[in-house]
Amino acid sequence: MSTPIWQWDEMIQRGTDYEASKHVAGYDRKMAELRDAATEAEEILNLLGLTRDDVLLEVGTGTGAFARVAARRCRKVIALDVSPVMLAYATEKAQEQQITNVEFAEAGFLTYEHRGEPVAAVVSQLVLHHLPDVWKLLALRRLHGVMREGGKLYLSDVVYPDQAQDDWPGYFQKLIDSVPEDRRQEMAQHIREEFSTFDWTMREIIARAGFTLERAQVEGA
Repeated sequence: MSTPIWQWDEMIQRGTDYEASKHVAGYDRKMAELRDAATEAEEILNLLGLTRDDVLLEVGTGTGAFARVAARRCRKVIALDVSPVMLAYATEKAQEQQITNVEFAEAGFLTYEHRGEPVAAVVSQLVLHHLPDVWKLLALRRLHGVMREGGKLYLSDVVYPDQAQDDWPGYFQKLIDSVPEDRRQEMAQHIREEFSTFDWTMREIIARAGFTLERAQVEGA
């Protein structure tokens, strides 16, 4: 299915470029140092209440760390990413662990075409900010359409608190200063070039996409 000429091109790499395999491996190592991905994944799966009968969709699988953990809990995991290099790395890691119930696909929020039964849940972490707000809403509406009745969405991303608009220069500088020194240029690039939005905007987008917000948690600056 061809992409309409008016549609946002989510296949273009934005933000930090991980289009080389060595960069992907480096990213994977860095994430392993910064966070316990396996424990975080288990916490998310517990929150969603998923079982061995369920199908899960992950948008923005990256190196596939979450998908590999979810595969032990769910009947099937559909793991999407717009980066073929990321997908190749994630596929290789899954094969190394002899995981056979993860279906990797090169697609994103706007380009994924779902086939088969509705999914029990959708998980997306640190990906939605690649889309401008108009496309965030349309992306979440598309996700709502592939979920079964009573399905759940777990969404995690960089969102600016409402009070940031009162002193945005001070807030953005504080945000940059809050991360390790070797990541400050990356954070500055995120603020400058990505599409993270305000908390109130994100809440409205979630509601207008058809979801009911059951729980919200804010971490960091």
